[in-house]
Amino acid sequence: MVLRDLLDDLLWPKLLRAGAMALRPERVVIAYLTILLVSLVMHAAALIPGAGAFLTKSGELFSLQADHATAAVMAIDLQQLGAAFVAYFNGLHALVGEAPWVALACAAPWLLIAPLGASAICRLIAVETAHRVISPWPVGVGFALRAAKASVLAVLGPVILLGLGVLGLAIVGAALFSVGGLGVVGSLFLFIVLAACAGMVLLGLGWVLGLPMFVPSVACEGPDPIDAVQRVLAYLVGRPLRIAAYSLVLIAELVIVATIASLVVHATLDLAAWGLTLFCGPDARAALSGHGDSLTGAWKSAARVAQFWREAFLGLVPAVVFSFVCSGWTIAYLLIRQIHDGQDRSEIWMPGMIPGTLAQAAAADDDDDE
Repeated sequence: MVLRDLLDDLLWPKLLRAGAMALRPERVVIAYLTILLVSLVMHAAALIPGAGAFLTKSGELFSLQADHATAAVMAIDLQQLGAAFVAYFNGLHALVGEAPWVALACAAPWLLIAPLGASAICRLIAVETAHRVISPWPVGVGFALRAAKASVLAVLGPVILLGLGVLGLAIVGAALFSVGGLGVVGSLFLFIVLAACAGMVLLGLGWVLGLPMFVPSVACEGPDPIDAVQRVLAYLVGRPLRIAAYSLVLIAELVIVATIASLVVHATLDLAAWGLTLFCGPDARAALSGHGDSLTGAWKSAARVAQFWREAFLGLVPAVVFSFVCSGWTIAYLLIRQIHDGQDRSEIWMPGMIPGTLAQAAAADDDDDE
């Protein structure tokens, strides 16, 4: 009891609850269905010329650097961990530079669909963290449906602003630098353009660093995307070291949780294949273990069906990762808000309040299910 009292006075140990919160079955199911929907849409996006190659390269890049990051966490090597992140972003930047429109088409399913599932999980985590109440899954799904527009805009808002900024630069450039004489005039005001570009770069950096907290902000403050983005950007400026420290704790915890989930899933598949084929021949063993490429006839069909279920079961690993990311950064958001704004963790938006505030709306919502 004394140890618990001491830990209650500290903030960062509360991040260690993210794993247990993320592994609740209803949250993993929401994450699983979200990733499944994204995957189905990604199959359609893969039909775009060049999209297949882009997805293959980006997947290989992510897998390689994820392995490096895992090894760095296990070895407690921060330099190697930082190198893995730098290598990943450099590689991703190069891929996007080669085919920006293909990259946008491939990223669209994640940017449009993932915030919906994330907002459901983040809301459940916010309520549990704030009120120590485990809400049923309809609470999170209901919030996600009501705040769908806000969640998507919180993620896409900075991207849209950056796109408009680039378009504005292109229009100004066409107007002032198409003719040599006008180019001289335009050069005199280049400092204004440079200032605008600096703002765009900072906004883009803020979007990359604050991306994990945009949806948690909506889940905690209510469906107001402008307030969500402003809060996250303010915290990035006001508490950068705190956010960096919390992110390192969460990354280390994520690696551990993902590794355990992967071991459990693969051990389950191996046990099933071994046990079911213990008294069977090599064809059955190959069909159930995912090595049925050389099979023919009925065994080939059996291998395809078995492979479908294997891949469906393997989807639990990214679902756990997705659920953890939502859980961990929702807790981190509430802790950083408490430090930066002095706002208690129990003070989250509830139906009947004005989004972005704790003030009651003029006409309170009577169907408060939380």
